[in-house]
Amino acid sequence: MGFDLVRNEFGGWRVLEDNLRAPSGAAYAMAARRLMDATVPDLPRPGGLLDPHSALVHLRETLLAGGAATLHEPGSSTTAALLSSGPTSSAWFEHSRLAEGAGLLLVSADDLEVVWPAEDSGSTASVPSVIEKSTGTVIHALYLRLDPELIDLTDSQGQPIGAEIMRVAAERGVFLANAPGNGIADDKAMYCNIPDLIAYYLNERPLLESVPTYRTSDESERRIVLERVGELVTKPVDGEGGRGVLIGPAAPASQVAERRSEIAANPTIWVAQELVALSSLPTFDGVALEPRHVDLRAFVYVRGTGPRDATVADLALTRVAPLGSMVVNSSQGGGAKDTWILGPDASLEENALLRTGPIMVTRLTSPPPALGDAADPQDLQAAQEPTADGATPAEKEN
Repeated sequence: MGFDLVRNEFGGWRVLEDNLRAPSGAAYAMAARRLMDATVPDLPRPGGLLDPHSALVHLRETLLAGGAATLHEPGSSTTAALLSSGPTSSAWFEHSRLAEGAGLLLVSADDLEVVWPAEDSGSTASVPSVIEKSTGTVIHALYLRLDPELIDLTDSQGQPIGAEIMRVAAERGVFLANAPGNGIADDKAMYCNIPDLIAYYLNERPLLESVPTYRTSDESERRIVLERVGELVTKPVDGEGGRGVLIGPAAPASQVAERRSEIAANPTIWVAQELVALSSLPTFDGVALEPRHVDLRAFVYVRGTGPRDATVADLALTRVAPLGSMVVNSSQGGGAKDTWILGPDASLEENALLRTGPIMVTRLTSPPPALGDAADPQDLQAAQEPTADGATPAEKEN
């Protein structure tokens, strides 16, 4: 899961969005660290700085835990794969990096087939399987990083491989992450209900506040929004990559009027949020340092339903808005920078003079063994280059 966090003018943290379908950005956070290590190796680092590549361990463990819960023969080795739309996907950079770093098979629709046990074969196997064609390897867990929905996925011959995989998953022959259908909790119109869901199912209060959100599908809330479009942030409920976001106070009157008409004509596809005065970080523009607005995407890996089954990764993606904007998405001109997360051994006194650098977030647990590739200064450039459809890799998926 990925949570987009912001800090307001008082220094308090708020949750801006929840991302459950396919939150992207982990590979870009690792690339940012490699770029920093390669280009400014002498820059002082704070004590207790954690390695973002340790997230690869959590990704692999999460997928293997799900794969082990399938109905295949106990004791057999568990294999996990990342299912991608292939090199044409604008997120291919991340797909290939995560698969390589976490030891996952990297597959597309044409690499897979579904095998159903034959009733008259005499085999004791009774569980359908997803197979990697070239090696015959049984895949127990699939990490879904697709452009289309899985149910709509077809191979180059037009065969509905996605629908077949869904049937295998229903028979517990393969574990799917993230689960198809969880987009209902990813919908921006659902966001305002999350505190109530936490209270009802967990009997707890959220530790971080949400940004006040209005559902324009509700008549009373719609009236409020229509009167205040010029004061609010409005966005489509299924939007991604910052597309369709209108910052009311920064928009000309003509765009505010147009958005008001769009909401009135089709209120079910919009939400509105109060404007949060995002914090800023000093950013070098090639000439001088200047403040740019930022948000922080944190990543959580969930292996089960117990309190110890969720792990906050030792990495986060700090997204930086372009000059004069509050929209941080790279498809809208934003960028990213290295994020420093400190472990329990960090000395507050030792690090006090370093706090004007990248965001530092304190973790309470020790990191697992570090993994990672050699430094590659080309990584961030490759991650930010737009593809043929105009999208950038970091924003094609959530």
